[in-house]
Amino acid sequence: MAKKPTYEELEQRIKELEKEKRENTLSKEEFLKRQKYLESVFHHAPIAIITLDPSHRVLQWNPGAQKIFGYTSEEAQGRDLDDLVSNPKVKPEARDNTRKVLSGELLKPIESVRYRKDGTCVQVIASGAPILIDNALKGVVALYTDITDRKQAEEALQKSESHLQTIIEHSNELFYIHDTNHVLTYVSPTCEEILGYTPDQMKKKWTELTTDNPINLKGVEITKNAIKTGKIQKPYLLELRKKDGSILLVEVEESPVKDATGKIVEISGALRDVTARKLTKDRLIKSEKRFRDLFNGINAIIYTQDLEGCYTSVNPALCKAFGYKENELIGRPASDFMRPKLVPAFKSEYLESLKKHGHHEGITIYNNKNGDEHYLGYKSALIIPEDGEPFISGTGRDITENILSEKKLARLQEQVNQSQRMESIGTLAGGIAHDFNNILSPIMGHTEILLMDAPEDNSSQESLNQIYAAALRAKELVRQILTFSRQENSELKLMKMQPIVKETLKLIRSVFVKQVVA
Repeated sequence: MAKKPTYEELEQRIKELEKEKRENTLSKEEFLKRQKYLESVFHHAPIAIITLDPSHRVLQWNPGAQKIFGYTSEEAQGRDLDDLVSNPKVKPEARDNTRKVLSGELLKPIESVRYRKDGTCVQVIASGAPILIDNALKGVVALYTDITDRKQAEEALQKSESHLQTIIEHSNELFYIHDTNHVLTYVSPTCEEILGYTPDQMKKKWTELTTDNPINLKGVEITKNAIKTGKIQKPYLLELRKKDGSILLVEVEESPVKDATGKIVEISGALRDVTARKLTKDRLIKSEKRFRDLFNGINAIIYTQDLEGCYTSVNPALCKAFGYKENELIGRPASDFMRPKLVPAFKSEYLESLKKHGHHEGITIYNNKNGDEHYLGYKSALIIPEDGEPFISGTGRDITENILSEKKLARLQEQVNQSQRMESIGTLAGGIAHDFNNILSPIMGHTEILLMDAPEDNSSQESLNQIYAAALRAKELVRQILTFSRQENSELKLMKMQPIVKETLKLIRSVFVKQVVA
């Protein structure tokens, strides 16, 4: 007969059962918790998680699989996975992977291509594992990660790098990378053409290529500052010595390169040969100086205007002629300085003629700063450069003195002509006066004889006296005419004005024709 357990043994057994119950309760709760966790992962994972039966048919199809392949869970349920997401191009590879997993092998992640419901391809990382329970295959889990965007980005990056490499290899510029100690770690193939060194010969400090030119010290400081601050620096010039010993002037642009921690590890840069450009610039500066000296030193007026006639440049000769400083003329139309009545013609004739015919010349009158009028002779032409805006270029000169001289000469010529006319009239008058004098002489002589022969009480005595007096007046008129014609000398003497006025009035009456009033 079995021994009856003691009270203490029963109590101990009850405690063990209670402990076992509690442990079973905790295990169940942990199981439920883990189950919920796995369900959450299954439903919210961005990747496709698919469980399959031993025949490779879909049992579970998570939302990630629906997003990647476009099939709903109901549409995928019970279908062969390879038939669902493969096509004839990739099905042999997919079937081979399936056989491996169904034979109990683990399929490590591989990059492959699968197809969506709409037939478009999707690039994926595929992996799989057999589900074994007691060493018996109960199913398969397949995982797919969509890497289409990443692959496209990689392809774009690879294409970009290929293009960049092509550009670098065929560019006229030299590209390089050097570390923080200035040692070159990469040099593009163009270095042989630019500097005469092969890329392998350039594995040294770039400072070994510089000359003693002071501008190189500035370049070293700029590079040090880029390494120190991590900021992109402005382009600067370096003078380098080529392999053959010749000097090369280059323009350098650099940019610091940082690692993942933000530390400056390299400097990338590009340099271009600007020797020819520098020589061209120097020649251009000299040419511009010569032109400026000519522009400022020439006595002729030189100017440029925009298409509205506003001055854009003027030389000192124009400033001197107008009496204004350069900054007082620039930006103002030439019509501001013209005689007011000429302003309307500035647009209607000057500007329109330039736009229509390409040139215009003439003489205009302008007022200088003091208000004095001056005459300006000018020639303007419309310039249309290959690049840039059209403008007006012109030359001129102040011809005021010439114009005034011509007017003075014209007045003098008129005076000479008048004098010649008066001289001709005087010559004619003198001839007529001599003829009158020849006629008067016998009249006066015979009248004097008749007066001497006629008795004083003779009635003809009065008539003869009047004839003689008239002859004397005529003789005086002849004398005046000869004086006017400068054919008789005259002398100054004191005279009474009344008789002269009377004689003048008589002369005027005889010269001017009386007007008959109707």
